[in-house]
Amino acid sequence: MKRASLIVLSCVVACVTAVPVLAAERCKVRVNPRDGTISVSAVNVVGTLTWGPVLGEETEAFPDAATCIVAAVARNCALGAAGTPARITPPPLCTLYVADSASDDCSVYIRGCVPGAREGFAPSSCTMVQGAATLINSWYVEDTVLCPAGTEIMSGGYERWAWDSTRQCIPVENRPKEDGTGWTVIFAAPNQTECAGNSFRVWAKCCPQ
Repeated sequence: MKRASLIVLSCVVACVTAVPVLAAERCKVRVNPRDGTISVSAVNVVGTLTWGPVLGEETEAFPDAATCIVAAVARNCALGAAGTPARITPPPLCTLYVADSASDDCSVYIRGCVPGAREGFAPSSCTMVQGAATLINSWYVEDTVLCPAGTEIMSGGYERWAWDSTRQCIPVENRPKEDGTGWTVIFAAPNQTECAGNSFRVWAKCCPQ
């Protein structure tokens, strides 16, 4: 029985090691000093790249995505089309959240931006729940955040907190709880110490039932 357990564990570790997972990261923002255009850059983009003013509400498309994203690298993707307010208007809290089809996200603060209400940015009735940082101090680590009473899960994900990208820390599950009350993320590593020092935070967007 012990031999069989070791074989199963070896298989799990091998599978985890062999499947690299990429997602949008190293986000940067630039404000063109000549015309005020706000643009975003990122690497390891998977599928469709979107942005939003709130974590979990990255629903806005980049109008020039067809030309500004090449070979999984986004370079100076403008927030809005030329001549529109969206192109030059920062979010109310001056932070952009960027996400891709891998259900991962990164955020970037716009330096020099002054926080305040903005026309076109309507407040959301949903609640964003952010968990505490969880250390990946084992070969298998799970964390879950729960929605407040009277709400249900709409979306979720995780944010890399302290992170060394050279280590093989793989998100093997990133999903809503089966009963709709929260969001669960599970990381796996080849051994107990591979991801030591790395940590992540789970977030969930919970809306009224």
